[in-house]
Amino acid sequence: MRMLSSPVRSQSNGESAVLPVLQYQHHLAEALHQHAAASTVIIVSDTGSGKTTQIPQLLLRRAFDGFFDPQQHRPRCMAVTQPRRVAAVSVAARVAKEMQCDVGQLVGYAVRFEECSSRETQIKYMTDGMLVREAQGDWMFKQYNLIILDEVHERSLATDVLLGLVRKAQVRRRKFAQQDKSCLPLKVIVMSATMETEKMQTFWKDAPVLYIPGRTFPVEIMYSPQSIDDYVHAAIVSVFQIHRASPPGGILVFLTGREEIEESITRCQQLTKSLPDTLRNIAFFPLFANLPTDVQMEAMKKSSPGNRKVIFATNVAETSVTIPGVKYVIDSGRVKSKTFSPATGMDLLKVRTVAQAQAWQRSGRAGREQPGTCYRLYTEDEFSQWPEQPVPEILRCNLSTILLQMISMGVDKPLAFPFYDAPEAANIQCALDQLGWLGAIESSQEPVATTEAGKIMAGFPLDPRYSRCILRAQVHQCTEEVCTIIAMLSSDSPFISLMHKRKEAAAVHEKFLSNEGDHLSLLNVWRRFKDEKQAQMWCHANYLNRKNLIKAEQIRKQLVEVLNRQEIPMVSCGLSTTAVRKALCEGMFMCAAERQPDGTYLTLDTKRTVALHPSSSLFKTRPGCVVYNELVQTTKTFIRDLCLVERDWLDNVGKNYYMEMRQKMTRISTKHS
Repeated sequence: MRMLSSPVRSQSNGESAVLPVLQYQHHLAEALHQHAAASTVIIVSDTGSGKTTQIPQLLLRRAFDGFFDPQQHRPRCMAVTQPRRVAAVSVAARVAKEMQCDVGQLVGYAVRFEECSSRETQIKYMTDGMLVREAQGDWMFKQYNLIILDEVHERSLATDVLLGLVRKAQVRRRKFAQQDKSCLPLKVIVMSATMETEKMQTFWKDAPVLYIPGRTFPVEIMYSPQSIDDYVHAAIVSVFQIHRASPPGGILVFLTGREEIEESITRCQQLTKSLPDTLRNIAFFPLFANLPTDVQMEAMKKSSPGNRKVIFATNVAETSVTIPGVKYVIDSGRVKSKTFSPATGMDLLKVRTVAQAQAWQRSGRAGREQPGTCYRLYTEDEFSQWPEQPVPEILRCNLSTILLQMISMGVDKPLAFPFYDAPEAANIQCALDQLGWLGAIESSQEPVATTEAGKIMAGFPLDPRYSRCILRAQVHQCTEEVCTIIAMLSSDSPFISLMHKRKEAAAVHEKFLSNEGDHLSLLNVWRRFKDEKQAQMWCHANYLNRKNLIKAEQIRKQLVEVLNRQEIPMVSCGLSTTAVRKALCEGMFMCAAERQPDGTYLTLDTKRTVALHPSSSLFKTRPGCVVYNELVQTTKTFIRDLCLVERDWLDNVGKNYYMEMRQKMTRISTKHS
């Protein structure tokens, strides 16, 4: 590993305010020139170095041209990947401001269901998943001369797949360049705050490693003296203790999901009313993945002088973005993550403790601009027993979505794909089996290929189950309704439930609820929303989030564009809902549950005991059979987002699947006994 210079740490008195990347730009230029023959360079740089915002800009300057090509070719466009949408959008906005241009001109971004770029764009920030999707139409990434893979330590599912795809594209481009001079080699820069350097070097065939020191301020770590069960309550108490007793500075609170965040903000707003006037200078903001972009940007803005800003966030705020003014971090030590079981074929969303590396990333948020303090809502002994690194997403998630994209690119042997960390063969095979049951691939045995339906399904930026629902909607003549429902599911919930007005909101929401399920309830909301001329006033009166509905409208337009390209007509089934429920059933049949004589529910495939989520419109009616969107484990294993279906519909499409899964579970049970 080559260190460009000895680390320089910024001091609390404001010295060394220049970002380290800018301090060492000449060293970086020299190092890149030295390694101009290398296809890949790895840059390891501490949090706060400015690598994400500054290196792409530096690479556009003439001093760096030699890194790209001996003939001094400048990059047509460089892709800079980010694991999270909020980072891609916020960083693009910041870099565009620094380059004195509008977003979408020299600097643009692309995230799921939203793109802002043009032919002028030379720096394009995008989520890993978006670049994976681009590979479906351009598997050699011809649009880019340089790809910067940033924040690879987060190890999202798309990041791991992208590492393999880019490496394969790099090899192919090198071969083509020998025959066709217009095909330039693909340069790659891999950037991370922390990484297993030797392993990454080996993966990229001994790529050179450069180290740029970061700029961090000291952070004092405060552990809880005793174990805490109700971490949400403890976080709220900590917020007001800091506000009363500590110097000015923003507070960043890490929780696990939207429900916890919204509940906490509501409770904090109520408590603020009882504070003395001198302490009411405090404002609360949410930050989680499914928030509309403009709402996420509100959390990223600097607070006005004299006011304290409190951001309640999920792990989207762990890396990539710097939230201005944050001096205090409150870490619950928890994260909500999915875990896939190939034995049951189920994804389970569950709250878990974080790994030590994640905890350190969180505490580092307090030291980006000034010395800070991190309050950990767990004991030091608990922390010492947690794993050092989180399990990469690719090793714990359902792979069906990403595998369908890969197969549509021509990756016909997924088991032989050069994954950075190869998933278990059982996980890959389970995903292939699921794609087979959905009719997306011709056979679940390698070499695999997509069916005609599978090619269309891969064109949707959706879970294959949802794509299948849309294709079945064509058969049942209800593409209008199913596209609307899928768009609503792909946005965040339109229902607002304020703690101090929860009963009032619930009463108003009753008029939208359908006795045939939550999917139809969402359709009811959409239909009323589209009929209203005064949508903003109507949403306010009905406790509905207008921005989430507008986001759903944007997603719906993109889905319609995909249908138009495939020449699939948009047709409506009118007021009848049977066709809609059949289409949803035929896409979601692998996620089905049936009520038992004792009133409990069992999943049809693995016979797992589950409970209807209390938020569902079907919670009180106790239907015979439902399909559901996800499993969530808290005090029980709940099924959420439910649709009423008939048992014979399920048997028509999934009888063989249920039989095979039960046989599989029997074999597993016999083996363990």
